[in-house]
Amino acid sequence: RRSPARSLARVHGTMSDKTHGDANASNTSNASNASNASNAKVLDVTESMGDVSTRLIKAVRAPLTRAAPTWKSMGVMKFTCPSGAREAQGRMRKNAREFGYNYLVVALALCAWSALSHAFTVVLALGIFVGHHYVVRVRNAPIDVGGKVFSAKTLGAATTAAAACAYALIILPAFLSALAFGVAFAVTHAVMRVPDKADEDEGGEVPVFRDFKASFVESYRESGVSEYVPAPVSSAVRSVFGAGARK
Repeated sequence: RRSPARSLARVHGTMSDKTHGDANASNTSNASNASNASNAKVLDVTESMGDVSTRLIKAVRAPLTRAAPTWKSMGVMKFTCPSGAREAQGRMRKNAREFGYNYLVVALALCAWSALSHAFTVVLALGIFVGHHYVVRVRNAPIDVGGKVFSAKTLGAATTAAAACAYALIILPAFLSALAFGVAFAVTHAVMRVPDKADEDEGGEVPVFRDFKASFVESYRESGVSEYVPAPVSSAVRSVFGAGARK
């Protein structure tokens, strides 16, 4: 026969375990909700139309800032013809790693000069950018068309696809000549310039390409396009642009 004291202790222990279990479950639930709320703030943050200018300024300022420290060394006259294809390839890799953002700024400057004679195209490009920003980042809400509701992600994917087609078919051709001159300058400089001895043994990825891939992955994830393309396409994007691409 069990004593009353032992029975009370067992009941008290059972109730204590249940209380602790409920507290742990509550803490886990709260942590999960906080994590989901944090992710929602990061992924589904709503912006304003005033952020358009902020994004444009940051997009222009970023390459200028990255290129600023190397303009002086880029202008140093250390040019010779490479002895062979292997040396030319090595020079291109090393110089692109050091001056990649300088080459990008030169190409952008040529495009800006070309834009003076393509005012309508520039206005159209800005209009597409502002429209995409409004649909994807400002409105970010479902829309009812003829009784059929399209989700915010569907609108984002459709708008991103339309903007990409417009840029590729209308905007890009107007600046192909400027881009061609920029690429020609970059290739010539990268092949002919003798890299500094301190850089000869340095390895690693070219920063401008690495940052472009990171930017593409982020845009691909935010647009919601991955939900509407075949799985092999998303797998290819993840393999080409890195594991950071998430569906």
